[in-house]
Amino acid sequence: MAEQSQARMLSAAFPTPPPYYKQFTKENVTRIRQIRKEAAANRAQSEVADEPSGIDISSLPAELQYLVPPEPPADGRYKSFGGQYDLAQPAQSLSAAGIPELYPVEIADQQHFDPTAHLQSLTRSILLNFLELVGTLSVNPTQGPPKVEDLQNLFYNVHDLINRYRPHQARESLILMMEEQADKIKDDIRRVNEAKEKMETLLKGVEGLQDVAAAQKPVVENAPKDDGKTDASDVKRRELQKSMWDALEQELGD
Repeated sequence: MAEQSQARMLSAAFPTPPPYYKQFTKENVTRIRQIRKEAAANRAQSEVADEPSGIDISSLPAELQYLVPPEPPADGRYKSFGGQYDLAQPAQSLSAAGIPELYPVEIADQQHFDPTAHLQSLTRSILLNFLELVGTLSVNPTQGPPKVEDLQNLFYNVHDLINRYRPHQARESLILMMEEQADKIKDDIRRVNEAKEKMETLLKGVEGLQDVAAAQKPVVENAPKDDGKTDASDVKRRELQKSMWDALEQELGD
């Protein structure tokens, strides 16, 4: 009985959440992450993985087994919202499904096809047919099913056009991703160049400070001691040193 109940739940058009969703707590998620890290470390050391996921599911507690995603179906077939799907089966066209095609298919098969105009036209038709459906139902509800079928065909065509737009969307997403990576690289290069210029300025300042100290050293050594007077060259040297240190602090502070 439990298996039949579960089968009916999975085949329902709008199935209820599976009972194991309650196991996805913060504590269990933290535990499974730690187990994954340990399994990855052990796999890196032994270079042998007993399970494709790197974790022996049978050794896990019952509340953690549901947190390990199952392997993809070997035969490529799966069920979703009551429908059976096969990954090996090619996408079915509208005409093969017995649905009227409301846009020129020969144009849609072109490589650089832009469905924007057709999507706008179909959207306006959907709005018009919906208003007609509301009016028909208010006058004679028995004439509503044909209008519902027209709306369904319009939605099927819109969905098919959107699917045809997927390759273009993938190309644009890839272009955007590459542009973002290029901008990031350019920004990194700019930052490196700015740091290089700062370091060059700092090194030149240090070299200048060393040159001044070396030039003033004989004067300091030959200066009279304990006379209570300060030589003008010594004052100038100290002022220059202070200005150089102020410049260094300003550069480092930025």
